[in-house]
Amino acid sequence: MVLKNILGRRKDRKKTHGPEKRNFVRLVYPPDKRPILTVDENSFEVLNICETGLKFLNHMEKDFGKQVFGKVIFQNGGSITINGKIRWEGGREIGLLVTKIPAFIIKQEICTFIRRKADEETPARGGATLEAAREQDPLEDK
Repeated sequence: MVLKNILGRRKDRKKTHGPEKRNFVRLVYPPDKRPILTVDENSFEVLNICETGLKFLNHMEKDFGKQVFGKVIFQNGGSITINGKIRWEGGREIGLLVTKIPAFIIKQEICTFIRRKADEETPARGGATLEAAREQDPLEDK
């Protein structure tokens, strides 16, 4: 049930009570793992993404019209074409409302992060045996 609420769209459209009031999962990227939004020949870092939009960093303070056409290239190598309207601007951050970003793309991104995090934290790599892993990180027998 928790994963369904986290990774899926809420079935009820009524207002919720509590800290989370969004209808869609929002994936916030760490600074070193941000996808790139390319618009014309300019590249921008995507700060977060959800099914209905994204927020990106306008570090060049480029002037945009109301409509933005571009391409988002994700960490896993995949990409999608973006067609959206600027919803808001705040300093160097811009909120872009898009028609639809498929939920499976966001789920793939989450899975990519989970796999990479697990790879970083795995003590034994490259075909190491369970015994070698236990030597690096001994387990208590209970």
